[in-house]
Amino acid sequence: MSNVRTPPSAVRPLAATDGFVLYLDFDGVLHPENVYMRPGRGPYIESPRGHRLFEHVGLLEKVLLPYPDLRIVLSTSWVRVYKSVARVARKLPPELRARVIGATYHEAVDAELFRQAPRGMQVWSAVLRQACRLVGC
Repeated sequence: MSNVRTPPSAVRPLAATDGFVLYLDFDGVLHPENVYMRPGRGPYIESPRGHRLFEHVGLLEKVLLPYPDLRIVLSTSWVRVYKSVARVARKLPPELRARVIGATYHEAVDAELFRQAPRGMQVWSAVLRQACRLVGC
């Protein structure tokens, strides 16, 4: 893949990649998993230890530095809540945001079935959908 970057506000359409793809969850990965949504105010962490949202994003950026062609597919319930890959990707710093190429959830998926599926099955379904787009099913 080329090293040409998409503007930070844009999200590339999910397409074939020549390299690695990271399926990224936010809760339990970039910050503790006990995140809740406060209507009108957004997400917050319910934690007595002073954790904050996206507290580990700098670590992820550092770990991914040697892999400039690695792309990210968001595998987080935030996409369902915000109803937009682009809106969720904007929560990430520009360097990570530029790597986002899609999400495991999208509007054509039955939201309730998706919510009930284990995360691994959500990812596997996204992989199969992408394979079908590329080779036809």
